Amino acid sequence: MTKRLLTTAACVAAVALIGSHSIRASGQATRNLPIELTKAIAYYATLTAYADTGTIVQEAPGIVDTAKSTTYFRRPTRDLYIELHAVNSLTTATKHSIDMSANRHVIWMFQGEMATYDFRSRSHQRVNADGGGQVRALQAGSHATQGVSVLIPSLLYSQSRLPGTLSQMEEATVAGIEEVDKRRCHKVVGVAAEYYPSGQRTHIRPVTVWIDIETQLIRRIF
Repeated sequence: MTKRLLTTAACVAAVALIGSHSIRASGQATRNLPIELTKAIAYYATLTAYADTGTIVQEAPGIVDTAKSTTYFRRPTRDLYIELHAVNSLTTATKHSIDMSANRHVIWMFQGEMATYDFRSRSHQRVNADGGGQVRALQAGSHATQGVSVLIPSLLYSQSRLPGTLSQMEEATVAGIEEVDKRRCHKVVGVAAEYYPSGQRTHIRPVTVWIDIETQLIRRIF
């Protein structure tokens, strides 16, 4: 089993005031989410500018992989920048570390024009916006970016229906208050799930989210 932990340090500017609202999974009934999570999800949809950096740690039996991520977003100018830069892969038994920094993938959009670049394969692709092409590109980039291309963008682009873990959460409850990087956070525990067109529930997994009490931004996801 692989466990993934993402810790972010986020900053935000030029936001609007909001209240809570109903959250629905695509084609499903309203989800049972605490107000702390619904406010955070709704808040991201109002942002006109957002930036974060994150550390992603993936644990599998005997192996720990670490990567760095960057997200930058400006709604008025239709700019977006997403980068996943692998760091290393550590074998826990021997403490042998492999440099993985050649694995780097970037998705960017400047004034609405999107492109992608993979440093290992040296593959550069321009993305056609017609017919939802940019949404599909973010979804297709999920593997190369370890989910970063859909995680926060699924909240920033709230109408896109990107399959981000946060937008798929349901049956969640607040499990107390904890500190993350000296920031007091609501700890929210629940599950995330996807649905087939038939309504069948799939890809069910436990999720824990730490939400900054002061800023309402996501600080950590497990």
